[in-house]
Parts: sequence; structure tokens; C-alpha cells
Amino acid sequence: MKPSLQNLKLRSIEAETILPSPRVDVLTIGPSSVASMTLPTVGGIPAPLDYYEESTFDLTTTGSLFAAPITVSANAVRVGRLVCITFPAITGTAAAAATLDFGVIPAQLRPARDVMFPVRIVDNGWFGSGFLHIASATGQVTVYANAQLANFSGGVGAASGSPDPLALSYYTNA
Repeated sequence: MKPSLQNLKLRSIEAETILPSPRVDVLTIGPSSVASMTLPTVGGIPAPLDYYEESTFDLTTTGSLFAAPITVSANAVRVGRLVCITFPAITGTAAAAATLDFGVIPAQLRPARDVMFPVRIVDNGWFGSGFLHIASATGQVTVYANAQLANFSGGVGAASGSPDPLALSYYTNA
């Protein structure tokens, strides 16, 4: 059988300091992982790429917007200091005027500083523009109903929340 990328299985490949640029200090394909890799750069400061994570975590609403908590799963990928999180849509029947407190993201995924992202929201059945805020210190995710960072109106019996899935990217200090 002629080898191809489809039927090639690697058990173990190891290398140490292959070339000056890109530089690989330790590379193992198999049961272990890359310990540190420095990629070439033009005009930047080379830094080791030494962190990779894919994770799924649950977020549970808190606060008074919904009568009962809603739990959803979010997905995250972190490469070095860059984090990308995908949040699912989250809507429910409003019970009171409040912000949508989405829950807390894990410490290793928290942004270096507070971040804000524009999002599409539904408030009392009406669609509009709101903002999603992630607090760097606590990891709390909050969705506001408008650019003035106001509460959702809380029309009892009407849909409120963030009706679209979101994909957000930012940097972390962790």
C-alpha cells in the first residue's frame, strides 16, 4: 500500500531545536505534547507558544431576569494568550426588569481586562442591539439591553435574552 496522509499513523516523533527560526525546543507527537515552540516573527517579539486548551463549561443564569435559572454549555479554545469562546443563544420568559447575568467563565479563560461586545438581543419580544460584558476580575458574563447598559424591560410573559449564538475572541493574562 502506498503511504498517504490518510493512512499514515505516527507513534512518536521527537525533535529538539530544529532550526533557529522557527525554533522548537521539545516536540513530541504521540502520548505527550509540545512543551514550547517559538514561531518566526517580523517586527514583533518572539514568545513561546506553550499553552493550548479546548474546553466546554456550563453557564447558569443568575439574577431576576428569568423566573428560574437556565443552564447552557459554552465552548472555548485557548492558544497561548488568545481565547475564543462560543456562547449559545439564551432566551427565556422575562420575569422582572434586570440584566441577563450569564454566569462565570473559568479563571484560565478570563480576559486581561474587562471586554464589551455588541450583540443582538430580544427585549420583551422586540429585537435590538445590546452589549455583552465579561469582567476580568470575576469572569462574570452580563448582557445589557442597550448601549446605555440598561436592564431588559422585563415584560412578564415576553421573550428576552440573547437570541443568537456568539463567537468572541480576546486576550487573557492567565
